[in-house]
Amino acid sequence: MKINYFWTVLAAAAVLVGCTEEKGHYDYSELLEITLPELPEQYEVEQLERLEISPEWSFPAPRTITDFDYLWMLEGIDGMGVEYIPDTLGREPQLSLTVDQALGNYQLYCFLTDRIDGRKYSISTALRVTNNTATGMLVLSNVEGYAQVSFINSFGQVSTDVYLSRNGRPAGKNPISITSSGVNRNTWISLTNHEHTIFILCDDETGGVVCEPLMFTHIFDMGEMFVIRPEKIRPLQIFTPAFGLYELLNNDGRFHFRLLDKQYPLFELAGTASFEYDLFPYLAYNSISLIHGYCNLNQRFVSFSTGSPPVVSFYEPGDFTDAPFNPGLSTGMEMIFALNLDEDNVGGNHPYRCILKDNAGKKFLYGAMLGGTSFSPVFVSDLSVHPELDQADKFTFTANGTILLAAEGNRIHAFGAEANQLFGTTELDIPAGETIDYIEIDQRSTYLYVGVSTGSRAAGSGSVYIYSINNATGDLTLVESYRNISGQIVDFEWKQMSF
Repeated sequence: MKINYFWTVLAAAAVLVGCTEEKGHYDYSELLEITLPELPEQYEVEQLERLEISPEWSFPAPRTITDFDYLWMLEGIDGMGVEYIPDTLGREPQLSLTVDQALGNYQLYCFLTDRIDGRKYSISTALRVTNNTATGMLVLSNVEGYAQVSFINSFGQVSTDVYLSRNGRPAGKNPISITSSGVNRNTWISLTNHEHTIFILCDDETGGVVCEPLMFTHIFDMGEMFVIRPEKIRPLQIFTPAFGLYELLNNDGRFHFRLLDKQYPLFELAGTASFEYDLFPYLAYNSISLIHGYCNLNQRFVSFSTGSPPVVSFYEPGDFTDAPFNPGLSTGMEMIFALNLDEDNVGGNHPYRCILKDNAGKKFLYGAMLGGTSFSPVFVSDLSVHPELDQADKFTFTANGTILLAAEGNRIHAFGAEANQLFGTTELDIPAGETIDYIEIDQRSTYLYVGVSTGSRAAGSGSVYIYSINNATGDLTLVESYRNISGQIVDFEWKQMSF
């Protein structure tokens, strides 16, 4: 076939000229500059509550709020780890809806489309869907001899006796402690396949209960949590490290352990049945493989390796010749309090503080650093030279371990642990007849939680006070108080659902 190249080239040139010279009917005047409103960094709302968002829309003339199309959408992952399919929540300039999404963290978007020039814009914020039992402080108290669990949620709302109201019976008698189990304390995500649970430990025939953390539904009695049921069920404390898959239990001074490799693993006895540990309830762990404790039977410091089973050993006296104290020798004293600090610093050094009492009732403060497999004594302070401290019977430490807070009556004393100096005393402004039951510092912040009551163990006789604390001076400033929400307060525990 013969092709006429002259006409082909001419046609191409015409197309090229048309492309470069076309006038069209578009308006190339300067586009309007739109300034979008800023939303808060995050909204937190309870399930089935109303969410109202009214951005302060402001558009330059001649645009008005009616010149745009609006699309509110939500995406993210719910608290069960399920990806949430993006969903349209509204098409108005303001958002108003009842939040029925699953508990979790989401990203909320509002997309705008200019109807005149077609330009698109968007704003976004985080949305956390929670409920009144998802995150907050658990308050364990003794009411007429029975365990009562109250809950102060992240909104400052209080629910009393949450376990009884859910299960129709109390968690047990003579409450000892309450603990979140099986979760990484950094992320609050359940470890491996293990379920996040709450242990309510009691000194009774059942030993307390294990319950679900959101609705506090009963799962097991503590007596059912052992491979071989001990003759005496008296769980003193559960130890869940910030890292690692071994969880530890002190049952009546005997050391038990479990590997968190299944939904509800059981505890096994560590060592031989003839070895009486008589462990002090508060152990200290400084890595995923080593735990430090104290044996009140032998009045010596001990260490545990978290193998299967763990190995228990005493320190050798020759290892600490030049130290302020020798943990390889008997102290001749009973341990009454201990606390491991900065536990999230795996592989690093951790301040360890404990208080020992001799046969005459004199108290001594011992300080050490835990690092890797090492136990390094730092100081010993005789607290009996300070009458205020010698009378105290409730203790805690600031997160950095530098200040001991000691409570007695309605007063809290701040003592410089390493400085060996009494900094000052705070007298609480509480009603006459009430005294301090329990104190604990939230190790994630600078807040001190103080439980006070009349001591009568009557329902509503206990209250919670929250103070901010100066980590350098020990000065306390009242932040919030919750009156008459419990009985005689025994323990606090922060709870956060894993989402």
